Amino acid sequence: MTRQRQADLLLIVATVIAACGWIFSREAIAGMPVFAFLGLRFFFAALLLLPFCRGLRVERQQWPRMIISGLWFALNLCLWIYSVSTTPSLGEGAFIMSLSMLFVPLTAWGMMKVRPARAYWECLPIAVVGLGLLSLHMPIAFHPSQGWFLLTALVQSIWFCYTSKSAREVPLIPLTTVQLGITGIVGLGISAAVESWSQPFTL
Repeated sequence: MTRQRQADLLLIVATVIAACGWIFSREAIAGMPVFAFLGLRFFFAALLLLPFCRGLRVERQQWPRMIISGLWFALNLCLWIYSVSTTPSLGEGAFIMSLSMLFVPLTAWGMMKVRPARAYWECLPIAVVGLGLLSLHMPIAFHPSQGWFLLTALVQSIWFCYTSKSAREVPLIPLTTVQLGITGIVGLGISAAVESWSQPFTL
């Protein structure tokens, strides 16, 4: 199996897992504070990965890049979980979020001066029409969560481009651990600042 085929299969698996994550997250935040759920989820995920970082050397000059990547990831996830908590339709939110992959080549053009390939411009109208067809059954109406999902998609494209560049220079497991840890800390910090834990919540 070629590396390209392996990468394609991994993307499919990641997409299925992400879809399950949307449903699980929506159900979970119905029973506990939104940002508390996000913070606890990612903080404990970082703790689980931490032992695997043992023996992997990270240079001092790599830390700023890892931290910045983690902050972009935290912003992306905080916007996403807030959008999920306020949207009346997960399907509509997923439709808007799917635009993030269309933003990536444009973001890479702006951030890294990498011009999109000709194939991107040729396929872009087809992709937009296809995404539009998926939403034909939905009535046209604006909800604030749509704006939040669109902002999340833009931030996700920035995180994707920045991290794809960082991953070439930083060990992947420490990078992932830092991203998860920063997201957990930011989520718990926001929760402590704006959410009430006085009411019991269910797990």
